[in-house]
Amino acid sequence: FDRFGYSLTALEDGRFITIGGEQEDSYSPDYYIYNDVIVHSKEGQAKIFTYPKDVFPPTDGHTATLVGNWIYIIGCLGHLESRVSGFTPVYRLNIADYNIETLTTSGDMPGWIYHHQAVYLAESNSIQIFNGAQDRDISGKGDGLTAIRNDGIHLLQLDSLTWEKE
Repeated sequence: FDRFGYSLTALEDGRFITIGGEQEDSYSPDYYIYNDVIVHSKEGQAKIFTYPKDVFPPTDGHTATLVGNWIYIIGCLGHLESRVSGFTPVYRLNIADYNIETLTTSGDMPGWIYHHQAVYLAESNSIQIFNGAQDRDISGKGDGLTAIRNDGIHLLQLDSLTWEKE
């Protein structure tokens, strides 16, 4: 298990969940971005769940935030051809049955964000996103995306799935 950009989430019952990540760099013949979930038991066993790419695409550089029985997977570096300026991918993993669903969000999204940080804010039932990088069409002409530093702070309100910029 030699991956970069994966997430590792500890659960109260002693399980750990690893999500996605990449093997090698894009110039390597062994390059691969994973779209899997690995459940590590406290006894040292591992179960691997794989998903069709249209359900859960290759994901790395994301955050995984545990809220109740769900892990919210936000952002992604992913493959260059899958990046969309101004859009933020959000998925939700059920930690009981390992089903993943795509969440449709609205509002002032942070954009195609990756290598960021996230924290759950219980008092507002929201996830705060900060730091990291974004890929944006900075020319506004649709001639390609440019990586820029994310200086903004965004909140994803979980009750309405609406983004707000702080």
